[in-house]
Amino acid sequence: MLPRRVCYRLKHPIADRRTELLLAPTEFLLSSMAIPPAVAKAPTRIPWAELLERVFRIDVLRCERCGGRIMVLAFLTERASVKKVLEHLGLPTTGPPIARARTPVEFDFDS
Repeated sequence: MLPRRVCYRLKHPIADRRTELLLAPTEFLLSSMAIPPAVAKAPTRIPWAELLERVFRIDVLRCERCGGRIMVLAFLTERASVKKVLEHLGLPTTGPPIARARTPVEFDFDS
């Protein structure tokens, strides 16, 4: 009686040009556990507007007045540019003051 073998057909030839592998059942099981299944690749980066909508259920690209789509023209990252734009719009150019740390509240659970 011939030993049982599993014939595994490869999608692409390997280095020695084989397109099939003949393996003992236990070899096949061990090798198939080592090869991760092909998984649909998730996007590596999700757009910021989509993240905000997922988390807060807010569509930040929808105009509050007319409901139309808003188009982002630019992202300002340089401090000087941001300050100029905020000053022009009459908005504060500094963040809120940092509050003092509060003392921890002590609870009396025995009473």
